[in-house]
Amino acid sequence: MIDRVESNGRWISLQPVREADLVKLFHWTADWRSLNLWSFESESFDRFTQQFQRMLQSTTTMAIRRRATNECIGLAQLYDVNVQDGWAFYFQYLEPAARRLAYSAEAGLAFLNVVFGLLPLRKIYADVFAFNGLAYRTLVNGGFEEEGRFKEFVRRGETYWDCYRLSLTRANWEQLRARMARLVDMQQFVDANMGGGP
Repeated sequence: MIDRVESNGRWISLQPVREADLVKLFHWTADWRSLNLWSFESESFDRFTQQFQRMLQSTTTMAIRRRATNECIGLAQLYDVNVQDGWAFYFQYLEPAARRLAYSAEAGLAFLNVVFGLLPLRKIYADVFAFNGLAYRTLVNGGFEEEGRFKEFVRRGETYWDCYRLSLTRANWEQLRARMARLVDMQQFVDANMGGGP
């Protein structure tokens, strides 16, 4: 898979997960309100660390860091990679305070740029639960298309929620990347002349 790659954006950087990040990641996995697709069953930090280290062996997982502070604010992950058939699954998590800022879009673009640039994949999948409308809208606005729906897939509280299977093809990614490059140039002009950024 992809090892030791880093990518810098305007507001975020993607870097390997550090040992110092693990306490924060453990707290994220224990918070059922915000971490929707991970399934760690860790009652202790030590057990979580063991599970996380095993997961790192079969995935490409990068810390999303706020460039201004180098603080870990999320994770981007590629998993279940099938190079023969040309697809893999994508997952991104941002802590709640960072979700409505430009960090989410920039992290997703940077990570997908690395993935499509280094692996011979034709399609990336993402699963999103129906109660996570912000993630669904972000992915669809970012070029993902709905391919399917698993009815009443997960229980949260007393309600069963659907799970959407979304996909982004390499062709759609290349069109999106060209469009985003123009927007980034415009944003740099606006920032240089008027200030800005998260």
